[in-house]
Amino acid sequence: MERNRREYQIVGQSMVPIKEIHDQHHRNFIRKRSPVELWHDAFVNALAGVVLSRHERPDRAVISEVTEALKASAEAVEYDGSRETATASLYSALLRNEKHISTADKVASKVGKAILRFAERENKGPSRFSIFNSPECVYALAIGISTSKEDAAKNEIASRVTALLGRKDEARPMRSVLFIAAAIEIGELDAARDSFKHLYPDISVSRMDRTDFLFTAWLLERYSQALQAVDSTNFTALQRELRLRMLEWWTNEGQTVSAGEENGFSPLEAVILDDTLAAISSNSAIDPLDLFDQLGIHPTIVESSRSLLASGHYAQSIFEAFKRVNIEVKQISGMKNKDGKDLMANAFGEVLPAIRLNALESQSDKDEQEGFKFIYMGAMLGIRNPKAHDAVAQKDPYKTLEYLGLASLLMKRLDERESPRK
Repeated sequence: MERNRREYQIVGQSMVPIKEIHDQHHRNFIRKRSPVELWHDAFVNALAGVVLSRHERPDRAVISEVTEALKASAEAVEYDGSRETATASLYSALLRNEKHISTADKVASKVGKAILRFAERENKGPSRFSIFNSPECVYALAIGISTSKEDAAKNEIASRVTALLGRKDEARPMRSVLFIAAAIEIGELDAARDSFKHLYPDISVSRMDRTDFLFTAWLLERYSQALQAVDSTNFTALQRELRLRMLEWWTNEGQTVSAGEENGFSPLEAVILDDTLAAISSNSAIDPLDLFDQLGIHPTIVESSRSLLASGHYAQSIFEAFKRVNIEVKQISGMKNKDGKDLMANAFGEVLPAIRLNALESQSDKDEQEGFKFIYMGAMLGIRNPKAHDAVAQKDPYKTLEYLGLASLLMKRLDERESPRK
């Protein structure tokens, strides 16, 4: 079984592959379309087309159905309604994803003109029914216009999104999530990250209703690269919590909701869930904590570093691991008055070392003893040392695992040392 494309989490006593959950929901989602109306809403149809077109293995037959169904309305002379314009914007993004560039440009041009008309009306008198107050529409406009040549419309959307995020007064996480996603799509990364930084301290995953939970999970998976830079520690912890909630929800309710017909599960939620599961499947090779648990890491390093790794405190997990190596060498050697590099140089010295890693009978034994002495010294000087600790501050959990693997090896070699000579 190939694990390099699967994300696992523990539910009860079983390991559940997200890829299989995605396959099951995707089949349910595709099955629910009608021959003529697809998912019975042009906007949802268009968003579904965009989502399906960016899957690793796009379903070309369904994408073709969506494209054909949208063609007549989206290629109208001009767009007047908010939902109609948002749908056309998604259609232009779908066309672009499918390499129909000239048609995409034509549709985007009309979308751009409609955006400027909406902005002109809004400037005369703001309305709470404005297209710019609809997070779904704003997100759709950002997707379609961001890669077009319509610079004036791009600037208008960017300005509107920045202003909306600057208010920081959205009552529903779903609304904030869609505006943040729109800001990322249109290139306003600072505004998106600032708004996310404001949003995530108030996120209570266990208290969210289904819609807010699904949209929040979608944001953290679909736009993980853009948002992880905000605060990798909190981002990783929140992402893991949402993934676990996703799996618990799927086990207890989601399978029935996904497969059922009359269950209050909207087509829009179904699209967002499909995109979320696809993003989780492609975001990471193997969950780093799962990999950590499979590597047979030394128990002392597990004790010192596992919880720090799980919460995203990568640099601290490394520092604590090598601090434990230093403490262990100090205790075994009895050299209480030495520390770090000097401790290692003396504890593993070639002449009557306090810690013998082997019998020291052959030249090969002596070479191994000396080589590991320098590894222990280097680990203290280059990793555990507080100045080096600053240098290894990082956001990569997999590189962190390599550091922790080295600390584990050094601890295991201490366990395997020769008994003291009498």
